[in-house]
Amino acid sequence: MWVEVANPAGQKVPKWKRSAALADDGTIFVPAIIAGDEQIVFLTASWDGVSVVTDEDGHVFVPSNWVLREYPGTEEICSVIESRVREALSDA
Repeated sequence: MWVEVANPAGQKVPKWKRSAALADDGTIFVPAIIAGDEQIVFLTASWDGVSVVTDEDGHVFVPSNWVLREYPGTEEICSVIESRVREALSDA
């Protein structure tokens, strides 16, 4: 399941940067870009044996729990994304 949040007031953020994926097992996949260079994050996740998903444009999404562990500076954005995904689930 893909979840997309609205653009922040007065901003035009690309859809993929405002999206997250929810796996059947409850794992939330966030845009790799939140942790830095998308390709480096992808390679790091792959090296760690972590599953990733891509959107239709090829952007990489990685599990939020892995991002939090490997990139400690992402706590706030991961928390916001996870909260928005849960909100979308409760609205569905």
